[in-house]
Amino acid sequence: MDLGLPHGQYNRVAVIYNPAAGRLARGEHLLQRTIAVLEKQGIQAELVPTPGPGSASGLARRQIDKGCDLILAAG
Repeated sequence: MDLGLPHGQYNRVAVIYNPAAGRLARGEHLLQRTIAVLEKQGIQAELVPTPGPGSASGLARRQIDKGCDLILAAG
């Protein structure tokens, strides 16, 4: 699958997700597929689960500090 992104636009992506979210709790394979598609485009991608309510924004800040240039949220 080609995402149609200009080459080199994103180098590192974090997918922050709520592991307790209904559909995600039953279908983590969808998250793994997302990572696979990104990596096939040459983008380093990482799944980052939230440990609890209200934690996603702090996780996003830490991922940006670690060099992520795109944050995706799921769940």
